[in-house]
Amino acid sequence: MDKNQFVNRTNIILDRNIDVVPIIDEVLSHWSFDLFTRRPGAALTADGVFKGTDLDLACFMSALVDRGAVINIPKYKARRVATQKEGERVVSKDNRHGKCMGLTANKEAFSFSIRINDANVMTTEDVGAPRNFMLVDVDGVWYEGWKCIEFMPNREENDFLKDKKLWTGYTVQFKNFVHPNRWISFYGRHYILTKLLIQRLGEQAKFLGDEVKRLQAAGVRFPTSDKPNKVGGPQYGGLSSAKTTKVGAQKSIKIDAFEAEIGGVEFKGEHPKLPNTSEALKEAADLRSKIIYNKLPALRFATRATELAFHLHGEDGKNMPAWTEGGWTRGVKLPKKRKEWNEIELFGFKLRYRTWKKSERVAA
Repeated sequence: MDKNQFVNRTNIILDRNIDVVPIIDEVLSHWSFDLFTRRPGAALTADGVFKGTDLDLACFMSALVDRGAVINIPKYKARRVATQKEGERVVSKDNRHGKCMGLTANKEAFSFSIRINDANVMTTEDVGAPRNFMLVDVDGVWYEGWKCIEFMPNREENDFLKDKKLWTGYTVQFKNFVHPNRWISFYGRHYILTKLLIQRLGEQAKFLGDEVKRLQAAGVRFPTSDKPNKVGGPQYGGLSSAKTTKVGAQKSIKIDAFEAEIGGVEFKGEHPKLPNTSEALKEAADLRSKIIYNKLPALRFATRATELAFHLHGEDGKNMPAWTEGGWTRGVKLPKKRKEWNEIELFGFKLRYRTWKKSERVAA
C-alpha cells in the first residue's frame, strides 16, 4: 500500500459520515493467506530426517476457513470451563467436526481459536452450533488440549502439500503458529490501518445497537416475514434470551498479557440516524451482527497474529525494520492514566504497546 492509498483509506475510516463497509473486505484482503503462493521448506531433509515445515498453521487454517472446509478434531480438552446453553446438548466430546466458520483471537491474552459449526451440538430444531476450539494457549504457545486436526484436502491443497513435500506420512506437522518474520508487519501501514478500522467498527457496532434499541422503543418492529438469522448469531444483532451455565471447576492463572493501540486518533462527524422503518431496523441489526460475529473477529485475528510474532520475535522493539526512524519511547503515561506504554510515531500516528501480568480463568 502506497502513501496515497493509506491516506485515502485512513480518511474514510476516520469520518463517520462516510460508509466504511465497502473497504472492510479490501483491508482484510491484505491479510488473506494465499497458501499456494507460499514456498515453504520441505518437512524432511534430503537425508530423510524430519525437521518440520516452516509453513505456519495460521496460514494453513486461514486457507481452510476461506474455502469453508470441514475439519474434525479427534480429541479435545477444553481450556476454558465449559458453558452449557439451554436447549443444546453435546452428543459426544470426541470427534468434534463441522464446517470452518472463522478464526478468533483474544484481545489481551495470546490465545487463538478455530470456530466451526460443531455438528456434535444438537438443539431441539437443528444439528450444529458455533463453537471455538483453542489452537494457541493463553500464553501464546501451542495449546496441549489438541494434538491433531483431520481434513479432506481438495485437489489443489493435496498437490501443494505433495509438491512442497510437506506430508510426513499422512500428516502435516507445524512448528509455528505464525511465521517468525511476521513481526515486521507490526510496523507497517496495513497494520496501522487495520487497527484503526477495528476501532471504527467497534464504535459503529455500539451505535447500531443503540439505534436498534431506539427504534424498538419508538414502536418499530422487525418485518414479520423474516426468519431468524443463524449466520452470525441469534436473530437480529446476536441477542439471545437463552440461559447459559458454566459447568466444572475453574482456577486462576497468571499470564503475560499484551495490548497495542493507535494513539492520536480523532474521528469526525456523526453516524447518520436511521429512519423509523422496519427495513432500517433489520438492516441495522443485521449489519451489527455481521460486524461483531464476522468482520471484527477476522480483523482482530490478523492484528493479534502480527502482535504475537512481534511479542515472540521483535525483541521488545529492539528489532526494527529499515524504514523506521527513531526508536521506542518507554514508560509513556497518558494524562490522568496509570498505564505505562512503549510508544513510537509511524505514518502520523502513535503506535503503543504494553505488557503486564494478567489473571485468566481456565478450567481446573
